[in-house]
Amino acid sequence: MPTCGVSEFNGDRLRALRLQAGLSVEHLAQKVGLAESTIRGWERARHKPPLERLVILAAALDVEPAELCRANPEPVMDVPGVKAQRKAKKEAARAWLRGTLAEFRRHMLDVHEDWEEFEEWYLERNGHLPCAPVEAAVEVWT
Repeated sequence: MPTCGVSEFNGDRLRALRLQAGLSVEHLAQKVGLAESTIRGWERARHKPPLERLVILAAALDVEPAELCRANPEPVMDVPGVKAQRKAKKEAARAWLRGTLAEFRRHMLDVHEDWEEFEEWYLERNGHLPCAPVEAAVEVWT
């Protein structure tokens, strides 16, 4: 049985141990049979896991349950490869969004010879320009 109580649970420690194990939130959630939002809530200290879940988490991370309760001295972002993985995912998302926007515009130009006329019609009908949602997403990621 764990040597720490649920009240001493450390969400930052859970995150650090998960990253050290090379697991994403999604993979840990699948491994323990829980929703990703539950794991995120525990990591962000919004909630604390019940004692039986604490034991299951520890087993999934291959650590003693007490490890989930101690202070987390090492910075989480120093776990090898985390920054590189995030950067690569962000770059891939940016490229996909840019490509989607360009493809959409090419398609619309093929279908509608007069782009300005089409934009006026679309704006009147939908309340925004046809590329606005995709352009907004590109802005966020760039």
